[in-house]
Amino acid sequence: MCHISLVATPQLYAERKINEVPISIENIEQALLVFAIPGMWGSVRIRLKLLPTAGQEVMLGIEHRTVTRLDVAKSEQHIIASNERYNRVRECLAEKAHEFRVICPIVEIVGHFQDGKMSSLETGRTNERLA
Repeated sequence: MCHISLVATPQLYAERKINEVPISIENIEQALLVFAIPGMWGSVRIRLKLLPTAGQEVMLGIEHRTVTRLDVAKSEQHIIASNERYNRVRECLAEKAHEFRVICPIVEIVGHFQDGKMSSLETGRTNERLA
């Protein structure tokens, strides 16, 4: 027979559905507004690049789930995990490290202007090049 206990913060379940945050468009808007004056013809190209600090702004919602086996005696002594166990955790995490990415699929924006009025706005995604 097993006993399972689960501890989690309720908001973590709500946040789990979509793992994304909006990017502030204020600076993009300011760059486009420079061209939004009479007599300006042409385009404005803005390239977006995530900074390495974006990967440091990730919140971890840690959920512990324990199983207590009633048929195994539990020691009252403080148990220290072995290096073998720690190394196994590190190995498993290293195998998945390439999957942990903060991604912005839009890498560039091009705004086209005719006499200061925006005629169109294009967004370029990864591996695409806008005209």
